Amino acid sequence: MITTRMVAFKQVKDGNLDHDWEDGAGYSQLDPRSGRARCVVLDGASQAFGAIRWVSQLVDSFVGRTADGPQRVDTNHVMEWLSRMQQVWAQNAPTSSSIYARRRLEEGSFATMLLCEIDGLRTAPSWTAAALGDTVLFHVRGGRLLTHFPSLELTGFGRRPHGVHTLPERLNKMRDRLHVTHGNLKLGDQLYIATDAVAEWILRTCEHSGPRLWRELDSLSHPEAFTRLIADRRTAGDLKNDDATLLRVNISSGGPDSLRIAQ
Repeated sequence: MITTRMVAFKQVKDGNLDHDWEDGAGYSQLDPRSGRARCVVLDGASQAFGAIRWVSQLVDSFVGRTADGPQRVDTNHVMEWLSRMQQVWAQNAPTSSSIYARRRLEEGSFATMLLCEIDGLRTAPSWTAAALGDTVLFHVRGGRLLTHFPSLELTGFGRRPHGVHTLPERLNKMRDRLHVTHGNLKLGDQLYIATDAVAEWILRTCEHSGPRLWRELDSLSHPEAFTRLIADRRTAGDLKNDDATLLRVNISSGGPDSLRIAQ
């Protein structure tokens, strides 16, 4: 049987504590009835109000920790889901008498997003992804990058990215900017989903040392190894000082396996 093995790594920006992590990552176990699995990575905007709460709400819903996730990863289902998420956000908004706090709440929160659903694991495996912003999925086969999604150039990072907002009046723009695509999978393939700092570094590095890069990322087996990798790249000036998140999916044979998000 073809299945998925998933692990997510995180490293906060230098000078911050673990609870300051404003990204989010999660995945669901393989569903034996549907033959599907899901994973998601989000990058909360540091300047946004309640970014950690918004990111956590979206992660928990998408991977099934709550009962209100989208039925499928396509434009209509994802947009219906985001509309529901905005309603939940508003219903759970904290109350405050502070004018500043109320103003910040009215401005809302914001995050970039990459949703991925892996399907057909009992027959013909494939992935479908939806993206808003510069969180990026990389599909690797045999040490070679097949595609990355969204198809950003290096110049596409560092600008104001598109993303998912808590304000209902942003829904139409979000629908216009939402990208959905899919790809076929084979035994031995890997999917990597990374927030912008890591995604930019990956895209730049794989241009000249792709096979070595993919071996290094595939060999990560412990949170400390990821911490050392990020620290080394920051010291070398290859990676900007931002929250760094990487989720890896291995398409393998045998029973399903997944690891908790690395701390």
